[in-house]
Amino acid sequence: MQNEDFIPIGFVRKVHGVYGEMRLQVREAFIDDVLKARLLFINRLGKPSPYFVASIRDAGNILVKFEGVNTPEAAKQLNGSELLMRRTDILHPTEEAEAEALPYAALLGYTIFDTDKGFVGTIDEVIDMPQQALAAVMYEDREVLIPLNEHFIQAIDHAGRRLTMELPEGLLEL
Repeated sequence: MQNEDFIPIGFVRKVHGVYGEMRLQVREAFIDDVLKARLLFINRLGKPSPYFVASIRDAGNILVKFEGVNTPEAAKQLNGSELLMRRTDILHPTEEAEAEALPYAALLGYTIFDTDKGFVGTIDEVIDMPQQALAAVMYEDREVLIPLNEHFIQAIDHAGRRLTMELPEGLLEL
């Protein structure tokens, strides 16, 4: 299959429990599809790799257990990986849902540098709020939420997984 046959729908967030279960970050438009999926794909080295769903549940967060991933160590290898679905597996595909597919969520794991302060931190989570997306970053031993706003973003280096931003004065001190 070619990559055009896949739609990016979210990310593997982190390990949950001791049996290889993982928390997923899924775009709202695709939650119902993911909860009914028996097969999901993870972007591994630029290619979709199939993972069969052993169990999946919504416990406030979507938790998935893939067949063959039975330990926290095995699950940890998938942390931060892009989650994909085949276009044909999406029950009600819409152009709106596909357009929404990953504007800022794709920046998970990128390092933020401020044009004035230099290194800020690594994006641990992308939080979709109705008004805008926020990057959760550990800065000086505390979590800071940084608006992912095109006015603040100066450059994106996808190869180096680096985001250069010009943050408003005082934002990191809030």
